[in-house]
Amino acid sequence: MSKIYLHFLYSVRIGEIYKSEIMKTIQKKTHYLKRVGDYRYEGLIEMFKGFNKALDNYKQKFEEISWYEGDNYNEETELIYGVALVSLQNYINGCCADFIKIRPDGYTENHQYYSENTKIIANDVSQIRLIIELANYFKHKNDKTGLNKYTRQCIEKLDLLKHRSNEENGWSENLMIEGLEMLYHNDFNLNQLLPIVKSWRDENIERI
Repeated sequence: MSKIYLHFLYSVRIGEIYKSEIMKTIQKKTHYLKRVGDYRYEGLIEMFKGFNKALDNYKQKFEEISWYEGDNYNEETELIYGVALVSLQNYINGCCADFIKIRPDGYTENHQYYSENTKIIANDVSQIRLIIELANYFKHKNDKTGLNKYTRQCIEKLDLLKHRSNEENGWSENLMIEGLEMLYHNDFNLNQLLPIVKSWRDENIERI
């Protein structure tokens, strides 16, 4: 084997080592949350497939059964929408836990991220905050102690309390549906909620 060829092999090997070290340096500077997949979001996608399949069954009833009206649909699908909101809330708070560990903001509470890098709907209420509080509303609307002050403040700011059923108005519960409509672009489609939380998470990760 000639000296020239040996020198060539040595140069190639040195180049590979140098390239490897550069990549290691880049990876050290790039936080792991930017490099790995968003496993929480992958789970959400699978869950929403089930939610949408269930909703399709009720949409079919609405189209085929003459007496089946909007109120019937709202009452029967409330559980599906509520669980979907709770799953989004879990995703959001899981991401907040990551941000608190790694971002240099100095934030120590989840709620401090609810208005970071997300669209404001009205009166300083962000899309992420509304998702959180609609989920809280679904979980606690029948509690004897009532809604917590943050949930009540949020839905009051968006004038949603008037859609809550009670003994006086006598109509069916409509608050969650009205709140969800504030999050949709046009069509009433549950899938429109996924990009909201995903883009919020990605924007916050980019600021690491």
